[in-house]
Amino acid sequence: MIVIKPYSHFQTLIDYNPFLCLNINMLHNFHRLHCLIVLLSIIFELNPISTKSSVKNRTKHTWIKTKHDLLITLSKWPKTLTKTLELHVSNSNFKDIQQVFNLCANDKHALPTPIEHSDFIFNQPNFCVKHTNLWILIVVHTHPSNKHKRDLIRGTWGSLNRVNNRKIGVLFFMGLSNNREEQKVIEEEERMHNDIVQRAFLEHYHNMTRKHLTIMEWISTGYCNKVPYLVKVDDDTFIDIFHLTSYLENKQPQLNNSFYCSATANVKVKRPNLMKNSKWEITNKEFSDSVFPTYCEGFGYVMDMKLAPYLYWCSMFQSPIWIDDVYVTGILAEILGIQRIPFQNGHGYANLKPGREEGSLADSIFLLSLYNEFYPLTFHEMWRESVMYSMQID
Repeated sequence: MIVIKPYSHFQTLIDYNPFLCLNINMLHNFHRLHCLIVLLSIIFELNPISTKSSVKNRTKHTWIKTKHDLLITLSKWPKTLTKTLELHVSNSNFKDIQQVFNLCANDKHALPTPIEHSDFIFNQPNFCVKHTNLWILIVVHTHPSNKHKRDLIRGTWGSLNRVNNRKIGVLFFMGLSNNREEQKVIEEEERMHNDIVQRAFLEHYHNMTRKHLTIMEWISTGYCNKVPYLVKVDDDTFIDIFHLTSYLENKQPQLNNSFYCSATANVKVKRPNLMKNSKWEITNKEFSDSVFPTYCEGFGYVMDMKLAPYLYWCSMFQSPIWIDDVYVTGILAEILGIQRIPFQNGHGYANLKPGREEGSLADSIFLLSLYNEFYPLTFHEMWRESVMYSMQID
């Protein structure tokens, strides 16, 4: 725990000349903390929270009222979290920490607690250094055993690194395999492609929220944070890259500070039932409301990249549920006041089968095949059709 020391001459110098904070290596822990507060206060003055569009001005709590309150609160944080906040403030667009406190903190979680803190096995910190000026970063939720799906993506829609002058990057996010031989295959795959981010939690569908938040944390750390758009998909989703790029170019202003997705509303929570077993059961202790907030279906969505740090930091004050789409794009987005803009008709199409690719691609962006036995064939047919349709896009 950081101990508050008497106000020093050095702190006075920091107040007078905050640029001293840029030489962060010369500072002691408390001076580092004071630097953070000074820099945040400057940010607040330059970017008034009351008019910030990234989160709604809708105060649920009044945990942090002044810079002094923020200093007292941050002094109780573990050193690792203080350093993480410094990193995210300096390397990303994350500026409204006071607003996040006020919206997300609650009686149970007045101090932040990361949901996942395991090590990264593969991190790809230089991905956006090697792939400069990306316009879209596509992150794919994948299972360690799904190498065939990753290869299918790499050989179809993931093979494009630009559309016109818009650069595109693809990364695969996964947990740890419990099979040693499978893990060796992943290590070889990573050496070959350098497009895997893997973390040391066990891959399981009850750990999907950990994977989803790993994406937000990875971006908040400063990796690829300058990319305008984040696109998240599952590894069985086909993306028509040409339609996606064309749509974003035309609709860019409307998608600021928003999700663009298959927005699902008024879904009743399924409770454990001795007579019926459901994969999607949630206990009353995990989530007490009877209806989920509006959320984005996880097969594919587009997100304003600068929202990632807000979602990640808000998660530290909110108890998780394992259904990641509901938690990240529903519960956290609702608390922060982030809009979920529904897909236009046809942009999310989920009834693909062989012979239907041509008509399906006319207006679609995200496509799913319901017939797994035709999965590779359908993907390749969709890829061929999407390339043909790209010639008709203005």
